[in-house]
Amino acid sequence: MAIGLTFDPFRRLWVRLLLATLVPVGVAFISVGVLANYVAVARFNAFFQSDIQQRDARLVGAFSHEYLFEHSWANAPDAVQRFALLTGERLVLVDAKGTVLADSGSATDIGRRAAANWHRPEPIWVGSQQVGTLYVNPTLPSRTESQQEGRVLANVNRSLLLGLLVAAAVSLLVSFVAARTIGRQMASLIDVARQIGKGDLSPRARTVSGELGELAVAINGMAADLQRSLRLRQQMVADVAHELRNPLQNINGYLEALKDGVAAADEHTLNILRSESNVLRQLVDDLQDLSLAESGAMAIELEPVRVEEQVRAVVSSMQPRADERRVALSNDLPLELAPVQADARRLRQVISNLVSNALKYTQPGGRVWLTAAVENGQLELTVADNGSGIGQRDQELIFERFYRVDPARARATGGAGLGLTIAKELVQAMHGSIGVRSQPVHGSEFWVRLPLAQPAAVPAPVAPHA
Repeated sequence: MAIGLTFDPFRRLWVRLLLATLVPVGVAFISVGVLANYVAVARFNAFFQSDIQQRDARLVGAFSHEYLFEHSWANAPDAVQRFALLTGERLVLVDAKGTVLADSGSATDIGRRAAANWHRPEPIWVGSQQVGTLYVNPTLPSRTESQQEGRVLANVNRSLLLGLLVAAAVSLLVSFVAARTIGRQMASLIDVARQIGKGDLSPRARTVSGELGELAVAINGMAADLQRSLRLRQQMVADVAHELRNPLQNINGYLEALKDGVAAADEHTLNILRSESNVLRQLVDDLQDLSLAESGAMAIELEPVRVEEQVRAVVSSMQPRADERRVALSNDLPLELAPVQADARRLRQVISNLVSNALKYTQPGGRVWLTAAVENGQLELTVADNGSGIGQRDQELIFERFYRVDPARARATGGAGLGLTIAKELVQAMHGSIGVRSQPVHGSEFWVRLPLAQPAAVPAPVAPHA
């Protein structure tokens, strides 16, 4: 079976570069040539006509002087021959009656009447009297300037053609060198992209100057992001397995103990099993919330929400845990703030995650407090603590999935590492932003900024219970 291969030269980079260079050069030279010929003809004709008029005027002046000197045309033949030798042109002198007196080119017309079709007649005046007429090249079929004009235009066109050939050669050389250089760089980028497409994320493109350098930087950045995403995905699988393993092992151990009669099915054992199952349920709920938030499928109902009410509810629910850890938890928000445009349930979830995180990383005897302020059309809610603080590197990664500052991965302090990630996704879904300000040993401040609600349909504040 024959396989037909089609060759398309225009797909080659160097051909396209060459055409992109040669076509404008050719068009430019043709345009310049046409314009130069047009201008050259016009200027040459003007110059030649001016030169002819000046020469003819000098000849007429000379013959007028001859007539004044002789008071007749007695010396006309000698004067005509003399001036014809000086100018190199045929001169015919005719008297006032139209009779040929002298002809530098032929003697046959002497004594005859001047022909009606002779060219370039120049009348000779002495005072107010016309004493004769001088004909310059009277019988030439075309003007002498036409031949000189042709020579000038030929020289101009020859120079333009030579310039076009030189420009084409230089363009060809430059295009070929540029195409080879760009081609090698593109081939390197294509090779790196193909390796990345096959799953090998280690190659990096060599960076150069210009747009190809920017493309190389973009490809390298993409490869680094893919590596990071792959690493996070692998880490997420390992983290999920780790988070599931501990409670499942505990549940399985207690079930085996109950089966073997080692442990009694009393309230203490059941509470332990319920606690571990709650851990599993919380992890599954967190993963589901995270998946919905990242995919944009989570239902967010934006409406005017009073932040102080949500904070008051969270602080009330978290107070027992704070008391258990001997951490002072306080609500320092003003009694009444401008409402924000948010989802009340999701906003409370965000605040709960931040307060819970602060309580985990604050030592007994420490303090966690919440403040808020309105600025530039936004409300900023801050959850601060005087705990251990967060290093700069950890601040850049703390909102990643399963990331925990505590390298020991202790569940008592680190949890599953999803709370801050979920909080970030929820805040962004409500068109807000979230961040952290922290220094090691000096505690942390997690802030949430949300847009203020429109003045219409704002619910009245609910007074706190005594």
